[in-house]
Amino acid sequence: MSKEELLKRFDELVAEVGSQNKAAELVGVSASAISQIKSGTYGANEQRQLFKLEKYFAVKDAAVGSFKEIEYAPISTSYKIYTTIQRCHIKGGFAIATGDAGVGKTKAIQQYRKDNEVNTIVITANPAAKSAKAVLKLLALRLGVPVSQPTDDMWFSIVSKLHDGMVVIVDEAQLLTFQAIETLRSIADYFDSYDQTLGVALIGNNGIRERIEGKTREIYRQVNNRA
Repeated sequence: MSKEELLKRFDELVAEVGSQNKAAELVGVSASAISQIKSGTYGANEQRQLFKLEKYFAVKDAAVGSFKEIEYAPISTSYKIYTTIQRCHIKGGFAIATGDAGVGKTKAIQQYRKDNEVNTIVITANPAAKSAKAVLKLLALRLGVPVSQPTDDMWFSIVSKLHDGMVVIVDEAQLLTFQAIETLRSIADYFDSYDQTLGVALIGNNGIRERIEGKTREIYRQVNNRA
């Protein structure tokens, strides 16, 4: 593609994601570099930046023509996940829904967020983000809260950004530590103490229930009673 075509594609991406900084982050270039290229004042290797644009859009174009993921299908397990989240959202409090790998849990979460975009927050645990502080950081990033603050301050900042009638969904929740689960439960309990409804739904494989109902049941008793 020519320079003009690449810059046009970039501008289309900006319109799609909402800002030049976000678009530049996706592509892996500097937003200021793009601005300077447009104005003709870029003093470094312009071709290197344009090459990054070209490779990015080539990958995206190839992805469009390769395959299409299966959309949410309300089969028994994915429907159970969706309705559990829905009930948790309506009633507030704490909920757990489990299912084996590949049964549509994440698709159900994505569909629920799509259907309730304004008042749904979704985070995904992973092996590097499973502790209480890591989970708070994931929530903080979703809510635009600074992560460079003490854990207790971050908790209060997050709570101040959330509000009555919301639901927080955690995917891959079987990875969460006990303290992370307790921290999430405390958020739901906080809103309940003010007679408000904020739901927290943990979605994952059966490892969640095994931990709560198995050998460590005693320390999870309060969590289990809430769920």
